[in-house]
Amino acid sequence: MEKKSLHFSFKFTAIALLFLNCTKFGKATRGPSPSLGKGTWQLLLNNTGVVAMHMALTHYNTVIMFDQIESGQSGFRFSHRHNGTRCRNTREDLEDSSCYAHSVEYDVLRNKIRPLHIETDTWCSSGSFLSNGTLIQTGGYGHGARRIRYLEPCAHGHNCDWKQTKRLLSDDRWYASNQILPEHDQIIVVGGRRVFSYEFVPRLSSNRFKSYDLPFLHNTYDKNEGGNNFYPIIHLSSDGHLFIFANRNSILFNYKINKVAKTFPRIPGNGSRSYPSTGSSVILPLSHTDRFERVEVMICGGASSDAYSAAQHGRFLPGLTSCGRMEITDTHSGMYLIRPNSGYSNGNEGVGYGKEFSVHFLLRNTRPRNVVFTAYAPPFTTHSISMNQRMLTLRCRNLVRAANGLINAQLEAPPNPNVAPSGYYMLTVVNDGIPSVSQWVRFIHA
Repeated sequence: MEKKSLHFSFKFTAIALLFLNCTKFGKATRGPSPSLGKGTWQLLLNNTGVVAMHMALTHYNTVIMFDQIESGQSGFRFSHRHNGTRCRNTREDLEDSSCYAHSVEYDVLRNKIRPLHIETDTWCSSGSFLSNGTLIQTGGYGHGARRIRYLEPCAHGHNCDWKQTKRLLSDDRWYASNQILPEHDQIIVVGGRRVFSYEFVPRLSSNRFKSYDLPFLHNTYDKNEGGNNFYPIIHLSSDGHLFIFANRNSILFNYKINKVAKTFPRIPGNGSRSYPSTGSSVILPLSHTDRFERVEVMICGGASSDAYSAAQHGRFLPGLTSCGRMEITDTHSGMYLIRPNSGYSNGNEGVGYGKEFSVHFLLRNTRPRNVVFTAYAPPFTTHSISMNQRMLTLRCRNLVRAANGLINAQLEAPPNPNVAPSGYYMLTVVNDGIPSVSQWVRFIHA
């Protein structure tokens, strides 16, 4: 690492409050006093106004929540519909879903809700963040099944809202999954209800086809059990391939050439792990200690065999309580695409791959011990699925104690976008197992 990169460091302050602390919000209802060593839950709002079928945290510390738009009345009524027509106090308009908000922005710091307009039905849709923090939202139900929507998050006092593109998806995407890719701010959209293909948003100009058939989705479809391969689980491996899991099976997929690079063993046990037999999945933290080469995935929960058909007859079988964990990369195969990045980035715009940047944090009445620096990509969450979820532990090049408890740390950004697709991450200082308040950092292509 060249020393001169220090001149272009990205600096911010992460204050580590190394004691139990409850953030104060106006009109929040506090629970009973905790016993020693235990925290308390705090009710922030009695009602968000809409059902949070889908949620995503933005780099402005706002949470975007939304539901299907045909769900009837909500907690927020508009004076006008999205098309500009007035919502009157007639029985018809009072029952008209388009006169109500079905999406809101929740300001975490101010504990405030702001209603948003969303035009087409987002029921059981999917989403991802672009590198600039824009939330891309794809598919849904009915007239929303091929729609692409986006929201550019904004600071307090601004009125950002949902917008919809004129370009449509190639196939209906109801219960599909999204994953941000390492290059070109590209998103891959995979699967859906009785849809066995994938496509890219935006579509590459070099693509001859608008969507591509994926036989893996045909092979994992269980017609008698409601499908059991909706919302396929997708994780980006640090070798640039995609781990795709559906029902009980999984593959490592090279989306650039439309080829399966590896087929993994079936997850042990009976039952399914995919919607409607939904379990949950996580890609375990990637670490600088092995050059981010070790990639492990864990999948927990799901439904027993025949649970769907049994439920149709009023019999409800117990859910699965087991987890499967697997390393999806072979550190001896020589297939890794990690390579150094010699680019330069301006600290005001973000941190370039492989570059060093500075972090200053405060420890009050304690010493640094087992300090770890993590970067977390907030996911798009729905139906117990967290799309694009990712955590990294970063290399610390230098740690120096300054005056008044201030600690200066020199960190190294991830080496390339296969490890960390460009975008905003929550940087957290963990001292002896106790995390700081997170701050946002942006990793970018130089």
